[in-house]
Amino acid sequence: MFSQLLISREDNTPSQLLLPAIEYIEAHHTDPAISVELLAKLSHVSVTYFRRLFKQLYSVSPKQYIMRARINKARELLRSSHYTISAIASDCGFGSECHFCRTFKDYVGCSPSEYRNRTSMIL
Repeated sequence: MFSQLLISREDNTPSQLLLPAIEYIEAHHTDPAISVELLAKLSHVSVTYFRRLFKQLYSVSPKQYIMRARINKARELLRSSHYTISAIASDCGFGSECHFCRTFKDYVGCSPSEYRNRTSMIL
């Protein structure tokens, strides 16, 4: 058992420590209940250390990383689907259409409808 602990400690590089959290974000970024506390717990580190390490490795906070993943998913859905803006907001983990539109515009520089009109691949 002690040898297992030594082996696992050697693999605990910063990126390895955060790997469970990154995998969780990639799989569940649309879950509105995702939290830094949960991600830190998955990484077996304190919330404070998790935030610091995450920012150091990815140059953004965990919250910003999650938001980017949600916005990227929304961009994909806007380009390739007929879903309403409200449905996309909900599917991407936003609590309201208003919050989604405001956040989308902050990240992308235009509203979701403007983005859809410019980039839609739907005939």
